[in-house]
Amino acid sequence: GKRRAARRFGMPKGTDKDILAGLRWLKKVQNKETGGWDAQKFEGRRGVSRGVSGLALLAFLGFGCTDKRPLEFATTVKKAMKYLVGVQETTGGEGAKSKKGWFGEQMYTQGICTMALAEAYAMMGRRNCERAAQMGLEYILRKQPAHGAFSYGGPGNDVSVTGFQIQAIKAAYVAGLKIPKEARQKTERFLRICMA
Repeated sequence: GKRRAARRFGMPKGTDKDILAGLRWLKKVQNKETGGWDAQKFEGRRGVSRGVSGLALLAFLGFGCTDKRPLEFATTVKKAMKYLVGVQETTGGEGAKSKKGWFGEQMYTQGICTMALAEAYAMMGRRNCERAAQMGLEYILRKQPAHGAFSYGGPGNDVSVTGFQIQAIKAAYVAGLKIPKEARQKTERFLRICMA
């Protein structure tokens, strides 16, 4: 299906080869002990490595890689999922101030990591990814205000931060996670505001 879609939408020949080169580079620079990617190692800002690690995992998932195939990337994917699950806060209550489900850093990271683990669960059915994605989603929904938008630390109106939360909500929906109807309505409300 991937090749058929690529032809349909005009992907240039040889792109698969370029994508594979990128994935091989990501595999090479992954921290073999933690399973994450260190943004500072490549002149990135401190405090963004978890988000960068979520994006790296999404690159593998987007190419159809799982923890079983292709064998070349299976260990990389497995370690990346374990890393994201491991950095998430798993304790705390359910109230608005609870950190349960938080991946740390900022709301960009929250959306990226939740989306990555929801997609991993949808593709591989791993229960640890399901639990982590559901907790990540619940954290997002606890921070979602009535108008539906987010900023770096929670409620706000930053379109790019909100975009990652919307993608996380959509990935969770596709994966079959529990999302209250009200949360979807808030998201739609914000999108309608943006289109006005």
